[in-house]
Amino acid sequence: MARSKADDEMTPIAKYEVFKRAFGTLNFFIQTGNTIGAYVLSFSILEDRMRAAMVDCFKKAKAPIGADNISKIPFAKLVKRLKQVGAIDSDLEKRLLAAADLRNELTHKMMWRLDVFSVEHVETIKKLINEVKGVHRNFYKNK
Repeated sequence: MARSKADDEMTPIAKYEVFKRAFGTLNFFIQTGNTIGAYVLSFSILEDRMRAAMVDCFKKAKAPIGADNISKIPFAKLVKRLKQVGAIDSDLEKRLLAAADLRNELTHKMMWRLDVFSVEHVETIKKLINEVKGVHRNFYKNK
């Protein structure tokens, strides 16, 4: 389940608190060895950042989003659309799609592969979160 309308209407300070709590929980999961929880939460944060980037970048580019409910747009389509509008480059596109493929593979086979989740997987997603945040900010400022 993605953000609700009520979540979207939160004040910036309230949204900040949600992100602070999410990253605090992510760090707690890492520290306590809950790599599955950390991986799932980090990807959820990445998806949220991708959706926010899409909304802002498409508004700035004056491009139609083409969906009534952005929370229902599949991750791979978000990536492709951000590439089309020029918010991300081919390298980041490939890495985001690879991360989504790995997420699907690991979660769909989770019961058989509980030991394959690692802090390195989480760190990769955290780096992608920061990159998406950076390209989102740069696109919005420079467009």
